[in-house]
Amino acid sequence: MTFDINTSRDGFGGSQWRSGDSLPRAAHHYPSTWFRTPHMENDTEPPGYAPYYSPFRSGEGVPAVEMLGAGLTGEDLAAVPTHWLAFPAPPAAAHTALALLYTFFTAAALLGNGLVIYIFATTKSLRTSSNLLILQLAVMDFIMMAKAPIFIYNSVMRGFATGALGCQIFSLMGAYSGIGAGMTNACIAYDSLNISAVAPLHHLVSHQSWQTVVSGRPIGAQNMLWLVDETDGYLEEKVLLMIVLVWIYATPWALLPLFKIWGRFVPVKVARIPADSVPPSLPFQAGTFTPLTQLRNCVKGYLTSCTFDYLTNTFDTKLFVGCIFVCSYVFPMSLIIYFYSGIVKQVFAHEAALRYAMLY
Repeated sequence: MTFDINTSRDGFGGSQWRSGDSLPRAAHHYPSTWFRTPHMENDTEPPGYAPYYSPFRSGEGVPAVEMLGAGLTGEDLAAVPTHWLAFPAPPAAAHTALALLYTFFTAAALLGNGLVIYIFATTKSLRTSSNLLILQLAVMDFIMMAKAPIFIYNSVMRGFATGALGCQIFSLMGAYSGIGAGMTNACIAYDSLNISAVAPLHHLVSHQSWQTVVSGRPIGAQNMLWLVDETDGYLEEKVLLMIVLVWIYATPWALLPLFKIWGRFVPVKVARIPADSVPPSLPFQAGTFTPLTQLRNCVKGYLTSCTFDYLTNTFDTKLFVGCIFVCSYVFPMSLIIYFYSGIVKQVFAHEAALRYAMLY
């Protein structure tokens, strides 16, 4: 029994195959529906089969796709989560755009925060308790952007150029500055609440007021000035204590992943892949082929910046991410909302008291 197989596109046109014989090489790639009955000519060919099957058979004409983590070895490769190794590397234009953008941001941030630190250091009259917290926030922001050159260098080199050491330095500075800035904002809100309570005393002093009564007796402006100065000194001591506590609070979240006691620092920089930017076909190579359906509308890593590991699917990692989310975001944000709500209440109470005083 003879079967005719039309394989003209691969150079096997008119090949004959008899039962019991081995199939020609190209025939292994065809579905069973392409085989015709005995002595029947195959006048129709499956439309467009050659472009579809050729990448998997020979790889000819298909550009090689560079995967993330290509060229990394040893400690650098171990630092990259395996999640990112299944995705193609981003285009060079994206790295260049990020490098230029962050160069502008870094220059502006370092200049602005540097001026705040310089002015505070050279102007004695600005060294008040409230301005100490502003200085602390400027220092945190300065540290945050001082690590940006690592990111810019990685973007210029289009990958994980600084390696595991650069990743640890980048993440350590980010942990201290990010968590420290959040808690400093909470301290600023608390200090603002205290100032809103003490502000009426300054108002009385500036107008030489004798309206305040202590123990049933009015006190003069000079005694009131002494009272306000003592209050300012007390607030300054509390502010210095809060600044120390902010650094202590941020230390465990920075050092535990640094020494891999709990969590770890890994390279990551995510961006969404547009559906139309994925190549229509990829060469089939063991260990590197990713189905097209997994590539479309997914996230990919640039491996140019580092942060806490949130991709490893273990209970320990999930617990660390949950704890650091609560302690570094939920807790300071709740304090900020609570303290500023107290300021709003005090403003309303002060306006009500003024209206009452004007009526009576």
